[in-house]
Amino acid sequence: MYNGSFDEPLAGFIAKRQKEGQEFNLDELLLLSYLRNHTEIDVTTAAKLCQRSDEKIRDILEGLAVQRGTWLERRGKKKGVTYHLSRSAASELLGKVAYTRTRDIDAVRYPELIRAYVQQHGFINNRDCRELLGLGSSITAKVKASRLLSRCEFLERFGQKRGTQYRLKSNLNVK
Repeated sequence: MYNGSFDEPLAGFIAKRQKEGQEFNLDELLLLSYLRNHTEIDVTTAAKLCQRSDEKIRDILEGLAVQRGTWLERRGKKKGVTYHLSRSAASELLGKVAYTRTRDIDAVRYPELIRAYVQQHGFINNRDCRELLGLGSSITAKVKASRLLSRCEFLERFGQKRGTQYRLKSNLNVK
């Protein structure tokens, strides 16, 4: 499938792994290509990308994540499960700092971004949070945004169900 572009790091990664005896099917190539440009993929997104049922792609993703020497990692539980490039794959495809950045910076940086947004706009909801953090619109992203917002100690919740919003707690000194 020629689209006019050439991804040299991806081609090199695949060639190296093939020399080591690993084979890549079309689903795996699509997933790898997607993860070159996105920090994570969930079952719903992967199913659409590979044109498979959620059950079939979940089996494929789980199988890849448990293989010895795999290029895929599983994170999260239940509805919050996402899949990411492994440390070695992220290093080869995206650079040495990519894995640490995607793995660790979110916990520190996301609350800072949320606070700045709320200070500027007065409140934030799930949709705004997902857009701010580039999480997407999948069920996994919605769950992740809800958890992030509820864990920010500087926020208080107001509104009902679909209209739920978060604002800075009134007893905080806002600088």
